[in-house]
Amino acid sequence: MRPVFRKDPNGRANKWRRPSLGRSARHGATDTERSEDWTNLDSTERASEAGKPVVPSFLVETVCRGSRHTLRLTGALDLNSLSEFEAAVSPLWPHSTAITLDLRELVFIDSSGLWAISAVAKWCARKPIEFSLIPGPQSVQSVFEMTGLSDILPFETSRTADKA
Repeated sequence: MRPVFRKDPNGRANKWRRPSLGRSARHGATDTERSEDWTNLDSTERASEAGKPVVPSFLVETVCRGSRHTLRLTGALDLNSLSEFEAAVSPLWPHSTAITLDLRELVFIDSSGLWAISAVAKWCARKPIEFSLIPGPQSVQSVFEMTGLSDILPFETSRTADKA
């Protein structure tokens, strides 16, 4: 099999093997042998080559108006992005009177993201901090609805969400 060269994000040539249909298909290669074909590809390339949709990374933009803070969440709030979410929220605790999470740009949320948002809501309830959520797209809102959290968490109406 001839090696194929690709450039990595830093512009260096990177050698990797094409997946072999011969041994894998006929003799049942082990999982390790199959995964060697993918080792030099980053996760975005793996997802796009596997035909899966590529989920954008996670970003948090904090907008401060006095002691009222709005966090605009963009991308995917999942296990991989919890540390970024926590790093954005934790400095707000000492001096906030209100925290709003804007979910309009969120494209994906999993159980870890639901847990993180629920934890922020519980913490705000214990302190004198007002907490609210601006609803996200239907794909995100359906997760809240399926779990019953849409009835428990304080989602803003469309009129108040437009002001933020």
